[in-house]
Amino acid sequence: NHPDTNEFTLKVIETAPKWGGWREVKTARILQSLELFREGEFGEGLRLLYGHVREADESDYTIAKIKARLALVEALITAGDYEGAKRFLREVGDIQVSVQHSSVKYLQSYSELLWARASLMQPGPRDRYWEILDRLEILLAVIAKYARPPGPAPYWLIIGATQERLEQFEQAVRSFRKARDDAKKQGSLFYSAQASLA
Repeated sequence: NHPDTNEFTLKVIETAPKWGGWREVKTARILQSLELFREGEFGEGLRLLYGHVREADESDYTIAKIKARLALVEALITAGDYEGAKRFLREVGDIQVSVQHSSVKYLQSYSELLWARASLMQPGPRDRYWEILDRLEILLAVIAKYARPPGPAPYWLIIGATQERLEQFEQAVRSFRKARDDAKKQGSLFYSAQASLA
């Protein structure tokens, strides 16, 4: 969600092939398609993201398999297809089981955040929100330990939304303030605006 994402991805796509960085190009194209979706080109963005999943599977590049699915999950959640999002998250979990790599561990944290977002948007019993809260508390410990993206800003936004569903309004306000403060420190206008709105 950084304003320079498109400029960055274009630079990678242009320069990486010169030194054989085809993996970086794949990742940049996934980001580019996700940005297209975020900018409102929903149909084209989804079409490209599904295509990235197919291409990643054919190339057998594990990180691209995971990143393509996570980008698609974000788009599907935005589009309201929570079951479809969870199906791809289960696929991500299956891929991650067989891989031990630091970058995959970071993506596992992102998977948990997306799972929580999808779960929050679906109707269900109140008890389900306590399960989400428990998983987010475990995730916070992981994020605090390794201090890598996605970072605390989206975490506090999601935990605040969960607390709101549980009618823990004072805690939710504290979480949204924490999200706003962290987003400002990280220079993220996107998450700062979301936190202020929440």
